[in-house]
Amino acid sequence: MGEINALFCATDTIVIGAIQYCRSQGLRVPEDVMVASVGDSRAGRVAYVPLTSAHLHYRTAGDKAARLLLDQLADPHARPRELELGWELKCRASTGDENADENIWAL
Repeated sequence: MGEINALFCATDTIVIGAIQYCRSQGLRVPEDVMVASVGDSRAGRVAYVPLTSAHLHYRTAGDKAARLLLDQLADPHARPRELELGWELKCRASTGDENADENIWAL
């Protein structure tokens, strides 16, 4: 098995645990292993190594989901719709970003 030099985890909580494990194995983040996750939580922003994380627009998603549900209830025969919800990649120290939150990729 080859050397791992990057991890992408499903949540900030998981990646914080991964960082703790890496440190226990003598690995430095981001010098030896870069890490990133999804959630952009407060814990991730203030972690020992601030996390690069995908910020999902939960409030906007909830509002849009509620509107879709209300539309469906008003007209049960309406065609189902799909929505793409935006997100932003908040680049921080866990991936070696020296400018922390200044580098934000929005999609």
